[in-house]
Amino acid sequence: MYRPADYDEIIERVEHMLTLLRLMLGFYWSQSRISRGR
Repeated sequence: MYRPADYDEIIERVEHMLTLLRLMLGFYWSQSRISRGR
């Protein structure tokens, strides 16, 4: 099955954005938990 190059590029960009979003959410979650503990 052949897929166009732009399709692969789009998938890579989406995965990259999802990873960044997950990192940001994790960082925000840990920060809020730390501030809440005090």
